[in-house]
This record gives sequence, C-alpha cells and structure tokens, in this order.
Amino acid sequence: MSNILVRTDDLNNLDQTYYYTNSLYLDESNAAYFDNDHSRAARTMLTDDEIVWKQTGLKVFQAITYSNKEGNYFDYFTSVNGIDWDKAFPTVTVSQGSGGG
Repeated sequence: MSNILVRTDDLNNLDQTYYYTNSLYLDESNAAYFDNDHSRAARTMLTDDEIVWKQTGLKVFQAITYSNKEGNYFDYFTSVNGIDWDKAFPTVTVSQGSGGG
C-alpha cells in the first residue's frame, strides 16, 4: 500500500482539469452555504456541462456536490482511452449541508 497516491482538487482554479465546458465557472460566493467551501464549479445556465480530469491509473474518485433538491443530478463516466466512455454508478451519500448557519 505504500504506492498509493492521493490527489485532491479543491477547485480553487481549473489547473488540474483536462477539459471543461465554457458555461462553467468557479463560484466563490456564499461559502457559508456550502460547508465553508470557498470555490465550486457552477453553471451559468441549465445545460449539460462537463469537467474532465485525466488521471492515469485512477482507481477511486470521490466528488462532493451541492444541490438545493434531494437526488443525484450528475452523471459520471470513466474512460481508459478518452474515446470510449462507460457510465459509472456511484454510491451516493446524502447529507445536510450547513445552509448558511
């Protein structure tokens, strides 16, 4: 297990991403409403958007997302070659955020 590498992307910038759609931006407002998360990817309009990370040898991926409604509003896909993509079916854990309190 000594060869395990953990990489964290706090999305304070988009430097670690490989690709993202133009209608995404980094929202740095209202951190108190997002468990003190100071930067999040957000959409400028209700469109299908993408963020792609290119990580060779990636075995586990965890994402923290926010929604004002209960449910999973994201699709996750993996690819070994960047051409063929398989839909992933993640385990989703729902918890109540700070809500500005």
